[in-house]
Amino acid sequence: MKKALITLYFVPAAFLVTVLFLITDPTPFSHQSVGNTSFAILHDTLTQEKFYFYTRQSLRHAAYAALLDLKQDGFFPLTNQRGEPCPLIQGKPLLFTDASCPLTKPSLEQRYLKQVQAHFSKAFKQPLYGLSLSSAEPSLQLTFNKEWMELSGSFPDPLTYKGDVAQYTFSLAYKERIPYGFQHYLALISTLKDNLACIQRLSKEPTLTSDKLFLEALRKQCIFSNAFTWEFKKQDQLLFITAMTTERVLFLDNLLFAFAITLNNLQIPREDTPIF
Repeated sequence: MKKALITLYFVPAAFLVTVLFLITDPTPFSHQSVGNTSFAILHDTLTQEKFYFYTRQSLRHAAYAALLDLKQDGFFPLTNQRGEPCPLIQGKPLLFTDASCPLTKPSLEQRYLKQVQAHFSKAFKQPLYGLSLSSAEPSLQLTFNKEWMELSGSFPDPLTYKGDVAQYTFSLAYKERIPYGFQHYLALISTLKDNLACIQRLSKEPTLTSDKLFLEALRKQCIFSNAFTWEFKKQDQLLFITAMTTERVLFLDNLLFAFAITLNNLQIPREDTPIF
């Protein structure tokens, strides 16, 4: 009987000691669910994926916006390699003269890249996910063929992000392929180059005494690509040409190319001329 009483009194005494210890212990008690740190790290690392997705989407937007810029400007170069403006006649680019800007693959590539870079850089003028990128200049390279073009590059320096758990540093490269390779522009230049000799011959034909007779002969004797709808207008020694694609091009609808040629100063490029 005494043994049982001792046990009954001992249990409440031990419980009382535990309660008093918890009340008097100055150490603060913190509750943390299992896995909180792991989830915080996961959240931090996902920021890198968010930034990569944002960069890809920004590059895609810049690529299409630059195509729209080229459409509005007519695809033809605006300045030569020295930065001088290309000659215009009644607001139309003057092609195939000794003063005309060269129609080369590098000139188109540089112009398009410049437009893409301008749009792409705007995407990083404000802080993003805690990253300040206003001074960053992401690089861009362009490769293309007749069916697609690919933009690629990287940020010059690793990016640093301070998360909830730690600080992270990562490098970021990007690549985006657009299903368009300037094939309509290339087809236009190619068909014009093939018909320059025909145009030049007709311009010297003495029997074509009026603009109407010249234009009729032009349509009958010169063979222009049926990928375009052609319009011709002659004013003295100037021939104004408008070519519109018969098919829609991506979101750009039908492309319209308008330019002028001087018949008395028509320069036929040599076979080794670096023209598309």
